[in-house]
Amino acid sequence: MSCMERPGQGWKSGLLMNGSARMVRSFIAILLFISLGLPGQANAQDLEPRRWSHLPTGQNIVGVGYVYTEANVFFSPVLKITDGTSRINSLGITAIHTFDMAGKSARFSLMLPYVSGRWEGDIDDELQVIHRRGVGDPRLRLSVNLYGAPALEGAEYAQYIAEHTSNTVVGASIAVTMPLGKYCDDCLINISNNRWSARPQIGVVHTRGPWSFELTGSAFVSPIMTALSMMPC
Repeated sequence: MSCMERPGQGWKSGLLMNGSARMVRSFIAILLFISLGLPGQANAQDLEPRRWSHLPTGQNIVGVGYVYTEANVFFSPVLKITDGTSRINSLGITAIHTFDMAGKSARFSLMLPYVSGRWEGDIDDELQVIHRRGVGDPRLRLSVNLYGAPALEGAEYAQYIAEHTSNTVVGASIAVTMPLGKYCDDCLINISNNRWSARPQIGVVHTRGPWSFELTGSAFVSPIMTALSMMPC
């Protein structure tokens, strides 16, 4: 006996697929508008490639990353510090656990940074140099892939990846930074920000063969600082 499709079933499935595709395209267009139309608010803050990539569930991953930053530093004119520069070495250790959240692939990550840096500038036309090193503020992040990345493991995951060489994933996350890093109350320059902050994020990644194209929008939510130390110790 052959299996016959009920009248209208294929037509409804096609409508659902087209509707999902239109939803993803609209989402990408909104992210592009926010990123390109609001450049003052959409400055890059960190680089974390493949944060929305589809991973098998039940995995534990540990990674190590290194970043070197060299930049000019501009202080408030009240401080009378000019020609400020910084050279910062950052080492980050990240631990990730992937799991199933209501049928969606999700991950929980912990990032612990270690920072060593040199800052210099002219104070009343006299060169001053300071060094800072220590543990930075740890960050916790919960990420959930909302579209295009079902919770799979083992052979099911491998089969899904093989069958979807071209795929679009939409995800959302919340990252919380805890003020547990090295901080000095009497210092102008510190490794820790000394305040809690939350960072909601939403993004999309499109994979086509060996290439991945990613777009992420995010915002920072943190308490307003009420005081600022003026002593560049």
